[in-house]
Amino acid sequence: MDRWASVPFGAPGGSALPNATRHVYEIGYNYPVTATDLTVWTISAFLAIGVGWSRYAKWKTRDKIVRELAAMDPERREKMLSRMTPQLAMEARQELMRRFHIS
Repeated sequence: MDRWASVPFGAPGGSALPNATRHVYEIGYNYPVTATDLTVWTISAFLAIGVGWSRYAKWKTRDKIVRELAAMDPERREKMLSRMTPQLAMEARQELMRRFHIS
């Protein structure tokens, strides 16, 4: 008998499963979810949440720093920027120019 032949459900020589279910079962999509699968998915979800949370916290902190720098007088702002690491100071200057048009 042909593997994909249309045999009525429950007919002699046919499968006990309907054709659609039999097709899904034969190509391997019907597998049980194990405890290992759930553990891996849970750990992956927690890692994704942690990475997202840390990126949000970093963005929020830098946004707060830029807003505080924008509110300062120019001499104090330059003094604060000179105390920062060069990369952070450059990013802060770029944000000040982009958002507040302050050089």
